[in-house]
Amino acid sequence: MSISSVIYAQTESSPDNRLLAKYSTEYLSNLQETQPQMIEYLNFELNNGFSFVDIPEEKAEQFPYLRYFNGKEQGDIVEEIPTGSLNLALYEYERNYSSRTTYRIGSNQAIVFYSIKEMSELFNSSNDE
Repeated sequence: MSISSVIYAQTESSPDNRLLAKYSTEYLSNLQETQPQMIEYLNFELNNGFSFVDIPEEKAEQFPYLRYFNGKEQGDIVEEIPTGSLNLALYEYERNYSSRTTYRIGSNQAIVFYSIKEMSELFNSSNDE
């Protein structure tokens, strides 16, 4: 199931500039014209699609490292994310439909990405307010 099939909001907005780290201006302009709800969703995801957790180093070993987005090649490992400067578009990660995905950052921190289903529910409820 694609992200667009689980999103129901019908509002318009401009793409967040942080999205330019992963998407071209042309692609974002096209989305804004043809699927404005996807721009809303991508903007929402940048601020609401994850949480950080502290984990013991021995437990961290079970999770893959978060990596920088590098197009077709595997990017470098993320060792730390400075507080207040997170831009999800800089990172390579997968979001599963029904389960959360966890990636380790450094030796004792992880980022947890909410599932597509959770994100859809969060996004839709934020637009109901």
